[in-house]
Amino acid sequence: MQSVTNFINSLGGNYYKHYIINSNTEVIDFDKYNLKVYYNNEYYYELDINEIHLKRREIINNIRDLYENAISENICKLVYTGYRSLRVFFEI
Repeated sequence: MQSVTNFINSLGGNYYKHYIINSNTEVIDFDKYNLKVYYNNEYYYELDINEIHLKRREIINNIRDLYENAISENICKLVYTGYRSLRVFFEI
């Protein structure tokens, strides 16, 4: 059930770090990063709204792939357990 575990872990992930850049360690492209924020006792620059939207779509697509793998793994497991177990599963 590794696919299910991966999917569940991805749902609890902290994705905010994908939207910010550390103001001390990297060169900042102010066309992409324009809002200074204070997060975890440090200053960062946050992506502008268009860049956030693109990153969000990437994250959703990755989670969707994990979801599809988890569903496929569950269906395969149900099929291999036999008809009786499958019937009981759908009656619940």
